[in-house]
Amino acid sequence: MHKALTEPDLKSRTVLVTDTWDYIDLWLRRNSNEKARFFWDQARHFAAATLALPKESAPLTAYYCMLNAVKTLLLVKNCQLSNWHGVSGKVVGDRTSISNEIVEFKASGIRRSQGASATVS
Repeated sequence: MHKALTEPDLKSRTVLVTDTWDYIDLWLRRNSNEKARFFWDQARHFAAATLALPKESAPLTAYYCMLNAVKTLLLVKNCQLSNWHGVSGKVVGDRTSISNEIVEFKASGIRRSQGASATVS
């Protein structure tokens, strides 16, 4: 049995799966990475939803699938994730309306773990 890896360990046990989602989930489970498994599971569900949606709606769930798959990879690689990124807003005054809305752009994003000099955004 051939092992398709970037650095193959031909002495390791072979894992037979028919689904890539199952293979990665098994790897994450064996490496005790529950937080990454959470995002991988979300990515899997978004991928399934993408296949069920019409082509006009599918890009949104495909995008969220990709985002969650990338979060999984970043967690496995020990990159720091900030919960405060993107755009948020708050209401000023008593009434909720566009004129009372303040939009705040979050400057933080994803940073590489300690010792790394590059910032990913």
